[in-house]
Amino acid sequence: MSLLMNFEHLLHTETETIKESQGKHPAWFDHYNELINCLFQVAYFVGEEKDVESDDGYYMAFAHSQLLKIPYTLRAETILLERGFYLESTQLVRHILEVFVQLRFFNKYKERLNKYVLKKEKITLKTMFNEFNSKLYTTMYYALSEAAHGNFGSTVYRTIYKSATEGTTIMGSNYNAMFSNYILNQLIPLTYGILNFIPKFFRYYKDLVPQNIELNRETALNELKIMMNLSPKSEEFLKDIKPLIEYER
Repeated sequence: MSLLMNFEHLLHTETETIKESQGKHPAWFDHYNELINCLFQVAYFVGEEKDVESDDGYYMAFAHSQLLKIPYTLRAETILLERGFYLESTQLVRHILEVFVQLRFFNKYKERLNKYVLKKEKITLKTMFNEFNSKLYTTMYYALSEAAHGNFGSTVYRTIYKSATEGTTIMGSNYNAMFSNYILNQLIPLTYGILNFIPKFFRYYKDLVPQNIELNRETALNELKIMMNLSPKSEEFLKDIKPLIEYER
């Protein structure tokens, strides 16, 4: 057998990592398919705007196109997570966060969306985050961006340094509780937020959705609430992200 790293060894380590990941986090891995089904289902009942070139029309097109993509992103995210591809998984969490923040911001300021898309108005993500909780930009988003941009912080996912001159490279896939919990502690609230805001993002949804589909959404939200409170959770982070994922009934 070759002593060099190869694709066959990677596949072998993935298989072992999948088993451990699913065993450590059954709440997510046993139920995320139901969440994806729910996201697929609600997309059929968003309605349509008569004036597609109105502020409501622009937002409907933007929000619906994002909703159609989210189930696939969630599936890809989970495939990476269960195989121990934590760096790559973190990058997708950042993408989901960016999409959700934009959905929230332009739902509040629909009149600014078309100008933003046409680059007639510059609105930074920092501005969007500040609308809900500025702390999320300097903590959650900053840390996720370290991974996405390949900055030094991203090296922790594949190397372990003992000193400035000594280190170990992590070969193949390995389950890592810290990385796995870090990702799930952000992914779960974001998934909750997206499903929670469906009636807000799509103003005709409540009038169009069948009772059984809405029941599925409510069940999914309850399951996600339970997941958010499983150990190890971060009370501080849940408090910080609450203004983004919740709204007053």
